[in-house]
Amino acid sequence: MIRRFLLSAVLGLAFAAAARADVLDDDLAAAKGLLLADNVDDAAARLDSLEARARVTASANPGDAHAQYILGMAAMYAGHDQPAKIALDLALRLEPKNVRYALGRAQLALYTDAPQDALPILQKALDQDPKNLDVLSALAEAQSGAGLFADAQKTYQAAAELVPGEPRYRANVAEMLNRQGQADEALAAYEKALNIDPKYVPALAGMAQIQRTRQEYDKAIECLARIIAITPGEYRILAQEMQIYERAGKAKERDAVREQIFGLFKAGKIEAESYCREQFPNGTSNVMAFESFELKGPMAVRYAFNVVNADGKTIEKRISLGSYLAVTALARERGQIKADERMFHLDVYTEGGHEVLGMFTVEPTYEQTRDLVRQYFAGTLQPLPPDVTPATKPSGVQGAGR
Repeated sequence: MIRRFLLSAVLGLAFAAAARADVLDDDLAAAKGLLLADNVDDAAARLDSLEARARVTASANPGDAHAQYILGMAAMYAGHDQPAKIALDLALRLEPKNVRYALGRAQLALYTDAPQDALPILQKALDQDPKNLDVLSALAEAQSGAGLFADAQKTYQAAAELVPGEPRYRANVAEMLNRQGQADEALAAYEKALNIDPKYVPALAGMAQIQRTRQEYDKAIECLARIIAITPGEYRILAQEMQIYERAGKAKERDAVREQIFGLFKAGKIEAESYCREQFPNGTSNVMAFESFELKGPMAVRYAFNVVNADGKTIEKRISLGSYLAVTALARERGQIKADERMFHLDVYTEGGHEVLGMFTVEPTYEQTRDLVRQYFAGTLQPLPPDVTPATKPSGVQGAGR
């Protein structure tokens, strides 16, 4: 699969032509530009061609480190990790002091969730060039990915000292402090980033996240309002604002922001089919609740609650309020609902299968749906027996009015 997004640590790398570089370098730079522009189809075609030509060149001269590097980078961007590793490892063995090759190999390690593999490569490169900003940035990202937040903090601090007028590294320092549980110090570091650039959005977003965790909702809203003023129409920031109002129990303000989000969708300014309406903890897991803008397709979903485990990546289960055409048609046939009505059902999906929690002849509100989800988490709402048909409304679970 084509990698559509580049890691932040290498976004600034300059693909300048090396002494022995030829048109392959230009094609690699062009492919990177297409990836940055999210032009996946054109990037895929160029990468396929580049990888094939680089393989021919490298096969003809296996000792050509630069050809191996080009081959490895093309394969990496194309999602061909094993050939990328072989080629990049060989390039680095042929020229162990080439910082550019070290950065390429480290990037592959970060892409493949193996940040620990990048650490010795980048540390060696840094020993050769202690003031190389790209190496410092990549090393800090690898340290952070490996959970070495204190080390990453120091590395980002070194980068910040090299470019005192750049807010990015100050904000990175703040993030590492926050990950170590030093929220006060993190807020102070974010302030330093904002002193450099008052419109630096990552710093404002980081501050808002800390304030939200501390339940300092007014301060968090103020930070988000500053972001919205900088990036008007960014619905994801509006969604975060809505989530804070939800936590603060301010339903009127929450609903007003929701109307703004739906207004952007109706105006054609949101391409996504849903947005994250709320997040809340469930034991060691985090629940991310999504609301769809429309009931669309044969298996339409109104709300989806994704239970994400402690690693922040793996979805343990998905609980959704849906309205499937087949179930609705059966309910209409049985006379349970009218011709212009829909049947709704709350379902649990895991790797082990699917269970139904309840059926509704009237669509539940979000709050009613969330309450049922929480009852399921608490063990007070049990799945329906397997012999209950999908269009049967079980006792004890009432259809909810809007």
